[in-house]
Amino acid sequence: MVPVPPAALRLRGAGPAAAPQHQLLPPETPGHGCKSASPTQRCSAPGCHWHMHASCLRTAGSPGRPGHGSGCCPLTDRSSAGTGSVDEGSLAACTQLTALRGCSWLPALTQLTQLLQLKVNQELTSDSLPLLATLPQLADLRLQFCPLHSSSQLSRFLFQHLTSLTVTSIHSRDLAALDCPQLQTLAVTQLQVDCAASLRACASGILQHCNDIYKLFTYNHGQEFKEAAAGAGVRQLGPPPSTSALLEALAPWQPRSGKAIERLGLWHLPDVTHEALKWLPVNIRSLHLGDCHLLPGALSSVATRLTQLTWLDLTSSPVALAELQLLVARAQQGASLQVWVPTTMSKDEVAALKSLTSYTQNWTGEPSIVVKTLF
Repeated sequence: MVPVPPAALRLRGAGPAAAPQHQLLPPETPGHGCKSASPTQRCSAPGCHWHMHASCLRTAGSPGRPGHGSGCCPLTDRSSAGTGSVDEGSLAACTQLTALRGCSWLPALTQLTQLLQLKVNQELTSDSLPLLATLPQLADLRLQFCPLHSSSQLSRFLFQHLTSLTVTSIHSRDLAALDCPQLQTLAVTQLQVDCAASLRACASGILQHCNDIYKLFTYNHGQEFKEAAAGAGVRQLGPPPSTSALLEALAPWQPRSGKAIERLGLWHLPDVTHEALKWLPVNIRSLHLGDCHLLPGALSSVATRLTQLTWLDLTSSPVALAELQLLVARAQQGASLQVWVPTTMSKDEVAALKSLTSYTQNWTGEPSIVVKTLF
């Protein structure tokens, strides 16, 4: 088991700071606000709130030699100080530390060569990926927002022992650049597509370890992406891929061992056609079309091709009543597909659609579509 690390560490200074000579009391059970399950030793100095986790004692050598720069892991008492802090020099000295959570990016992390688990809960700088790749034993990496790497060339970043990767938001070009030969689990919340080629590389490679993407979209919408595309701080981005090119690039996505794609969210896609949606992988169970411009006839392929689909969310994508009626007519018998209709539909339109689904069920004896609304 990987030792459970402190709940929060943050950089307090640019380098080692002067510190008192701490004297540690015998081990005690956790009670200082940290989420570690391991016992801790507390400093006996009056008014001092430093703690050392028992799991870190082996990194300090012995309890008789605590203090900054000696390999200890000094933490503040979160119950009184609010959040833990550690200066960069002390962190760099913890060369045997195996797990670290809640920290901002620090150059000192490159000294932690035994680190197995790392959670970064702040935005990374553009040069962080190659630095993280220098950690030789890293097996579990959890990131928030991963910005575009500044290099104009597509580099490869080898994470030799990484088995689990969790990232809230990442660009497809950076995800495609990750070389993780031991990866078993990939969790991506938002995948920002910068070009069709990088998405195709992801779909044919690393995405086989992922079966859920909440939001897949390009940078041709939203002020923040317009600024990023025009900014000098990131590599030059070409024109965003068309909807058809994007979905064609996604077509090879197949989770390993034949697992289904539990959820796919497509957002802000312009001019979504019947032909474009035909590129979708057939084993999707939940499809969310968020703020997409659906052209007439686009949903017909959804009804006929996606045989495992049980959830279709159209609440934020305007669709004509006739299109949904066509979807009902072409849906497979016994599919029990739940369709969340657009919020722009009137109550009369919803009633007409429900009437059609009831008629279809009475005629076939089996439900095909269950109409759901948010109003």
